[in-house]
Amino acid sequence: MSPAWTKGLLVLFLVTLSSGLHVVATGAVIQPVHSGFDNEGLLISPPSAQARYVKNSFIVEFEPVAKTNVDDDLHAAFDNHLSSNIKGYHTDHVFKNHEVFLGVSVTVNSESDRAVLQQAPNVRRVYPNRIVLRPSETHSSFPTRFGGSSEVKDPQSATDGAPEDTVPLPAKGVKAPDSTRTPDKFFPNVMTGVDRVQDQGSLGKGQTIAVIGSGVNYGHKSLGGCFGPNCKVRLGYDFVGDAYDSSKATPPVPDPIPNDCDGHDTHVAGIAAGLHDPQFGFTGVAPAADLAAYKIFGCSGSTSDDLILAALDRAYSDGVDIIVMSLGYGFGAEESATPMAASRINALGTAVVVSAGNEAGWGMGSISAPAAGVGVTSVGAVNNVMFPGFTAEVLLGSPPVSASPVKQILFFTPITLRLNDTSTLQVAALDRDACQSTATSDANLSSKFVVVPRGSCDDNDALKNLYAKGAVVVFFHGNSAPLDMPRIDFRSLPGQLVGSLRDEDANYLIQQVKSGKQVVLDFSKTGAVDILNNWYGGTDFGPSAYGPTPESRIQPVLSAPGSNILSTWLNNSWAILSGTSMAAPHVAGAYALYRSAHGGKTTPQELIDAFASTSTPLSNVDEWNTTIPVRLLTVAKLGAGLINVAKAFSRKIAVEPTLLQLNDTAHFVGTHKVTLTNHGSTSATMKVVHIPAGTAVGINATNMEFYSLFEQKPLIDKPATLVASPEVLTVGPGKSATTTIQITAPTDLDPRTYPVYSGWIQFQSQSRAPSDLGTDDVLTTYLGVASTLSELPILDRSDYIYSGGLPQLVESDEKTYITRDGQRYPLSKPSTWPAVRIRRLEESPLGQIDLIRADININGAEGGHAGVQGAQSDLKFDDVKGIVANIGFDNFVQRDFPYNPYGIDPYFDSQVLPIMPSAPNSQTNVTVGPGDYRILVRDQRMYTDGVYMRDYDVWLSRPFAIYDDAVKKPSAKP
Repeated sequence: MSPAWTKGLLVLFLVTLSSGLHVVATGAVIQPVHSGFDNEGLLISPPSAQARYVKNSFIVEFEPVAKTNVDDDLHAAFDNHLSSNIKGYHTDHVFKNHEVFLGVSVTVNSESDRAVLQQAPNVRRVYPNRIVLRPSETHSSFPTRFGGSSEVKDPQSATDGAPEDTVPLPAKGVKAPDSTRTPDKFFPNVMTGVDRVQDQGSLGKGQTIAVIGSGVNYGHKSLGGCFGPNCKVRLGYDFVGDAYDSSKATPPVPDPIPNDCDGHDTHVAGIAAGLHDPQFGFTGVAPAADLAAYKIFGCSGSTSDDLILAALDRAYSDGVDIIVMSLGYGFGAEESATPMAASRINALGTAVVVSAGNEAGWGMGSISAPAAGVGVTSVGAVNNVMFPGFTAEVLLGSPPVSASPVKQILFFTPITLRLNDTSTLQVAALDRDACQSTATSDANLSSKFVVVPRGSCDDNDALKNLYAKGAVVVFFHGNSAPLDMPRIDFRSLPGQLVGSLRDEDANYLIQQVKSGKQVVLDFSKTGAVDILNNWYGGTDFGPSAYGPTPESRIQPVLSAPGSNILSTWLNNSWAILSGTSMAAPHVAGAYALYRSAHGGKTTPQELIDAFASTSTPLSNVDEWNTTIPVRLLTVAKLGAGLINVAKAFSRKIAVEPTLLQLNDTAHFVGTHKVTLTNHGSTSATMKVVHIPAGTAVGINATNMEFYSLFEQKPLIDKPATLVASPEVLTVGPGKSATTTIQITAPTDLDPRTYPVYSGWIQFQSQSRAPSDLGTDDVLTTYLGVASTLSELPILDRSDYIYSGGLPQLVESDEKTYITRDGQRYPLSKPSTWPAVRIRRLEESPLGQIDLIRADININGAEGGHAGVQGAQSDLKFDDVKGIVANIGFDNFVQRDFPYNPYGIDPYFDSQVLPIMPSAPNSQTNVTVGPGDYRILVRDQRMYTDGVYMRDYDVWLSRPFAIYDDAVKKPSAKP
């Protein structure tokens, strides 16, 4: 062979081994490109209750002040208080911006010191410092869907007057984008019309997008190659250093350079603002925008809420225009620390964009924090309409092989193959899968390129078996999709390279080798190619988290492409990842395009209005009951819909408001005034058309549990009704017109099941030309909950998870359920005292657990494990008598993880709080003496003031005794 043409070739020939067909490849493989599903919680065992918070760490918020010169006085007073009451405390972060968050984060000696913090002057609230898990990539090409299937249906046929879908989606009756990749047509951008805006010269110039997360590997050529004032990544800070892990109490080591050693937010930054790369046809959404990077994750491990606050504070102070955070934890609420800070920054004019999370498996209301902040743009994910793949050329013949390629094959890979002529790799093509280690026991795979059938096991298991035998590169085949991305957790397999071949291409290569021909794969001209995803392209990304928020607000607000997204990675390489982490930077980039083109001063609310009113609702695809009429997907999943950037730019009619919050039944607001403003040069006549979505059922009325991943019910055809007055509006140029919208909630729904109804109000242009169908139409989105949230149970009282029912007293081993009254425990051994096990089905604004005297009755109840279902309506919370000590307290209590009845994972959570003189999350630090006691649990219901006991879900335990074992028994008389 001539070295002039062997560069970049893989040469395949038959080698006879007992384990199957083997081939030999010539070439060297470098530059890994990782892929995966960006996982913020889906299908992982939830953290234990004890691992939710950084040990002995709290965030303290001060009462708001009007003047900045008061800040130092507040901090000094707080320090003086702690110095007088706690020895050895440590101040971790100081927050002095009274407009964002005024307070500190501190580490104290024990959980019981929380009481000292709460009693300090000018303290508004004390939050446990939550551990925030890092987003992790474990790819899932066919995510489990909720009320959906692999077939995409035409949204037009699913509605009573739905707007024509102007965003190209590969669905029946909907145009798919041109499958020919051109240098400037990166298909996630085509899906949302970004390419058309870029073609008109809008590239985001003058905007700075801040990325909060793992930092940015700024050395990547598509990210500018440098860091500093004259670079694309011009701002930033590393708060933690590479070794930091909040869950292991690893001390942070700050650094002025926020370089990424993980990859996640390098990928995020590329999506938002990466420069064009001709080899891969890649372009970020706003390639002319600048970037800022704020690193709060180390190379591995987790971060914490106070670091998110610190990064938000720093980014706002640095004057960035847009902040994007692809991070969080499920069951967020607006009153938590990070959502509140994000909301305040957003209200001050810096748009905050946050990924909704990938926790759809946790059921309705699984939206993450800080995405739950009021006014924040949280983003759901839509499946890419394309599979991003790569090409190689096949050369055949007896040696010497002809230099003319005979066929081009396609492969789907999380790696970039860049080869040279200095190394060789032998390729082994196994004829059976590698799910069992014995499958490769007699094969010599050392330093080989292995082509192997995909088995029934997890790809990670097969890879471990192959890598244990020395394999360097593994390509799977036998896929159900044309190019099925390997489902791998690449962080557990560092340095290994993996991909997939189509069946037809794998079989072709194997047959050629069997026929005795020498087979050469030429990767020297490897290029990117997009394969139309007819399976699930253009549908909702299954793991994308559901709203609404616990306060019944619309979140997520918008959606963008989020699966199989190619973007920048470490060391000048590339990655293909999936998740809402990929969708959020797409919206952040779109915001940068819009702000740049509109003078750079567009407010966050104006951005939401522009994009929510022009988004495309997606079809609901029901695979459980196809006889139910298909309506659009619930707003709770994707908000207003998939953004259409080109339409947002070209809209002539503005609508306000674009989001109607209908609340729950008890706080229902059904009448709204909606105003249209005509920014065009001609008069416009607009007709109101109602487009209801399918109604989502969130809770199983049998056990009052939120439906989890394996139980999710299909959407039902029971929508709200709507009347508009007037129904037709004529709006002159530069003028406004208002209509009154009256929405009536559906009435034939079981309120116990947390039904979420939603839809769109389309203002349909009647003065448009036929060729402009849909271009002037705008939307307002609405959502409500057909249930009174204050009547839903918070505490789980079922017995299908724990025998004996919940809540329950358990022995100190946290396993043995206490079945009788009056169990006795020695005073001198508090470690043997009982514990209380609780599990929450719903969020609660305030949860408190107290040790009370056993002779105290609430609502006349004598206690017992069944507890108290209600409480006296006229008894105030603070007037409960007999409280001896506080055991647990939290300002906002998350609901626990859903139960998985199929037993695949221990997919439920509960909290076990021990009863000791110094108890976790305690408000008081007291000594418990001998006596008879009970445990009182009180969780505040949503939408209540928390003043009266009727505002709480209440449980009272059976009695138990603490006896003084130091008292000697009197000796018997002679």
